[in-house]
Amino acid sequence: MIRAAIVEDDAVCAQTLNNHIERFSGEHAVDISVSVFGGGFDFLSGEQSFDVVFLDIALPGMNGMEIARQLRLRDPEVIIIFVTQLAQFARDGYEVGALDYLIKPVSYRLFEIKFSTAARLIREKEASYMISVKDGLVRVAVSDIYFVESQKHYMVFHTVNGEYTTRVTMKTVESYLSAHHFARPNNSYLINLRWVDAVNGSSVTVRGAELSVSRSFKTSFMEELTRYLGGRVIRD
Repeated sequence: MIRAAIVEDDAVCAQTLNNHIERFSGEHAVDISVSVFGGGFDFLSGEQSFDVVFLDIALPGMNGMEIARQLRLRDPEVIIIFVTQLAQFARDGYEVGALDYLIKPVSYRLFEIKFSTAARLIREKEASYMISVKDGLVRVAVSDIYFVESQKHYMVFHTVNGEYTTRVTMKTVESYLSAHHFARPNNSYLINLRWVDAVNGSSVTVRGAELSVSRSFKTSFMEELTRYLGGRVIRD
């Protein structure tokens, strides 16, 4: 179940977004609950938590950017998608870690593209991988894994919370993680594409670590990265 919130004082726009969510739910077989708020004070005063928030920027009393700043203080993980009449008002969204923005009137085609990205991120956040370590088992969120490194008969998981070493094969790890947007740049690494910072010639940077991209893996790796980014890859 995806928990969505619409914070919008324009009743027509709020209804349009609600209709788009219902259509997306039916077409993609995704359970989605929706809560609608007419302003920032009502939204922030509630006790509910959400996976994704569609937030109008031009709200009376407290604008969307200020609402987003306050929301980030209590929920660093929530996905924010701004809704606005002019794109220039949403370009400061990086300050609050906004995923994207939608321009009014919101078309279903663009809504579907951007909500699909949000839904994918939510699924990845919920997925986890159980790692067998010396003292037992550790459950790690798939979204928290930067990359996995093969070292002889062991695999080293480089994660948000540190490194975990376990005796397992690359084939076993890849069979699970490949469904969660992991790709191999060479024989020794399996990279979480969400953490890719840059690709430069024969190397890829992942959270500050520069890993090699071998000639035999480069085409398939770049294709996977392109698909993950929705085609937004600029080639030389």
